[in-house]
Amino acid sequence: MQNFAINYEIIEDNGQHILRYVAPPPYKGEFQLFMRGSLVDGSFGDPQRLAEKISYLTGKYPMIAPRQVHGVTILEPSSSIYLPCRPEGDGIFIDKTDVYGSLRFADCFPIVVQGLSPKPWIAMAHSGFKGTLKNIAKALIEKVMIRSDIKDAIAWIGPGICKKCYYRMKNDPSTKSATACFSKEYWKEEKDKVFFDMAGIIKSQLQEVGLVAQRIRIVDLCTSCDNDLLYSYRCGDMEDRNFLLGHLSL
Repeated sequence: MQNFAINYEIIEDNGQHILRYVAPPPYKGEFQLFMRGSLVDGSFGDPQRLAEKISYLTGKYPMIAPRQVHGVTILEPSSSIYLPCRPEGDGIFIDKTDVYGSLRFADCFPIVVQGLSPKPWIAMAHSGFKGTLKNIAKALIEKVMIRSDIKDAIAWIGPGICKKCYYRMKNDPSTKSATACFSKEYWKEEKDKVFFDMAGIIKSQLQEVGLVAQRIRIVDLCTSCDNDLLYSYRCGDMEDRNFLLGHLSL
C-alpha cells in the first residue's frame, strides 16, 4: 500500500493558534482547527460570532454550524440549514465547493475525513463520550457511502482529551455501558475510576466500517495536557471552544 503523508501542523497567525490538517495531493479538503488565540478567545463558542471573525477566509460562502447534541445526525449542504439557522447535528458531509462546515470542541474529538471518489468530498464529526458510544464514526461513513466511495479515504482523529487524562467514575451507569461496549484494550480501571482511550476507540470504529489503519492519523495533542494551546472543559474552559472549519477547494 502506498505510504500517504497524512500530517498536521500548528501555526500562529497574529496571536491565533491554528492546527492545519495537511493532506497529500490530489486531496482537495482544507481543514483548520482554531485553538486558543485572538480570534477565538471570548467568542463563547458562538458560531455566528466566529463566522464573522473569520469571514476573511470564508468570503461570501455560507456556513453550516449545527447545534451539537452528542447524537449521530449527519447534515448535508442545504440553504435551509446555513447560518444563522442551526439545526441539530454532530456531523457534516460536503461534496461541493461553495459552502463551509464547522463544529466546536472542548475535550471531545474531531473526526476529519476526505476522499476522491467519485469526486472530491469531505466529512467531519464531533465524537465525545456519548457520540462515540453511539458510534457517530459509523454514522458519518455510512452517510458518505450513500453518495461517495471510501476506497481512497484518509482521516484524522483529534485533538481531544488523551487516555491518561480522560476518566469516568466507575459507578456511573454510562461507564458501565461503555465498558460493556468497548474492547478491554481501550479502557482500564484504577480504583473508583475508569480511564478511556477515546482516540483508539474512534480509530477502531473507522476501521470497522472500511477505512484503512495506515490512512488514519491520530493528532498527538491533548486538550488537557496541552491546555495552553487548546480549550478544555475539564480544565475550566466553560464557554470558549476549539473551532473546526472545513472546506472543499476547487
